Amino acid sequence: MVILISGASCTGKTNLAKKVMEHHNVNYYSIDHLKMGLYRGNPNCGFTPTDSNEHVGRILWPVLRGIIMTAVENKQDLIVEGAYIFPEYLIDMDSLYLDEIHPVFICFSKEYVEHNYESGIIKYRHVAEERAYEEDWAPEVFIKDHELLRGKCEKLGTKCFQIKSDYELEMETIFSFISDKLSQGV
Repeated sequence: MVILISGASCTGKTNLAKKVMEHHNVNYYSIDHLKMGLYRGNPNCGFTPTDSNEHVGRILWPVLRGIIMTAVENKQDLIVEGAYIFPEYLIDMDSLYLDEIHPVFICFSKEYVEHNYESGIIKYRHVAEERAYEEDWAPEVFIKDHELLRGKCEKLGTKCFQIKSDYELEMETIFSFISDKLSQGV
């Protein structure tokens, strides 16, 4: 089974993936490592680290798709985590694979961002790994990105967990959802 953990920036995807990995002893693959490995190995790979998630995602998806298919074919449990997987990418997966793939998209509600942008989002953006902070990020841009992802998930019927008020409690709900999938082998 493959658990895909994706979503908008600064939602805690990496931290969640590490927690699931440690608790369930499941292999974890960070898409950021793939991105940086490809770029550092070949700076002419078609993207730079500062390109949009959408642009990088379009280039990485064929490779990620192959990794996911290989894990399913070999009956290996795997967590794939990063902001470069979008709900629409799953459309081109054969149902044989989709039965073994459990996507989890995470986003914040508008109200959560408005009340927690500096104190709960930007303040903790380095919890799992050191990241460059884009000074031109504004809450409005952040809200738009999260609403766009939520809209895509709704349109395609893909599971999207929206953090609305209590980050820790709502992340625990997501962790429980993933744990149930892994425990059931479903």
